[in-house]
Amino acid sequence: MLCCRLQILKCKLFVLVALFVFSCSKRADAEIVLNEGFSVTYHGNGHTSGSVPTDTIKYRNYENAVVMTRGALTKDGFVFSGWNTKADGFGSTYEESSILKILDSDVVLYAQWKSEVVRNEFISSNVSIIDILNPVPLPENSWYRASVDIVSGSLTLNDGSSDSKFQFEYNSIDTGNGENGFLRIAYNPEFHTVSNGGRALALDKGTIISSSTFANVGIAEISGLNHNWSNVARKYIPVHITIKNKTHYGYICVSFEDVFGQLTIHSTAYNRIPEKEILAE
Repeated sequence: MLCCRLQILKCKLFVLVALFVFSCSKRADAEIVLNEGFSVTYHGNGHTSGSVPTDTIKYRNYENAVVMTRGALTKDGFVFSGWNTKADGFGSTYEESSILKILDSDVVLYAQWKSEVVRNEFISSNVSIIDILNPVPLPENSWYRASVDIVSGSLTLNDGSSDSKFQFEYNSIDTGNGENGFLRIAYNPEFHTVSNGGRALALDKGTIISSSTFANVGIAEISGLNHNWSNVARKYIPVHITIKNKTHYGYICVSFEDVFGQLTIHSTAYNRIPEKEILAE
């Protein structure tokens, strides 16, 4: 009887040892899985060409990962603006080649895109009229200037002379033919328009503005001295813009009433991609 009990006890002990070994083995397997690390995955988020970068490294918790560059990844009509942990851009933003700290989880980075054309509309609440017949009272043969910021879409009236702004200039000189003065677009190397024999171009909607548009540059007159637009509605003045030493093309949509001497600005636009054409629309 005692022998049978000892045999049963041995069997139970064997089972317990086996279960302990099995449990330890499973725990070790789990630790091995955890030790494989965390991944960083890239998502094109609507890209139209190219391939998303692939990161094959498994990262440990709190380890730093270097955010990969987009390579040839592109989206038609948009420019790449970085990576984000949310597709809608409301997560954490990371620039290419920046550092991403791994915090106990896998990470998915979504490509962020912004429209290549920046448009700014002037609404009724904005000051958008340059009144050349009734500016601030001017001594004869003096200047009144209005600056247009193509990037932000803002207008500064009665501004000072500048070589780094797109400016409309009004001169109060008596032209001798009954005119009170003249309106023109100033020329400077960074922001200027086209001079068509001294006259500012007034392009139609649907015109493509590119490098060939700016074959002739210089001071471009709108009204009052040697050239006169007369009355025009929603025409497009091509604009050559320099941003961080790179050339961009854009436009200012305007209307001009010659009788009242009023130039109304409706909108501005430019292409974020250097040297790329833009459609007047």
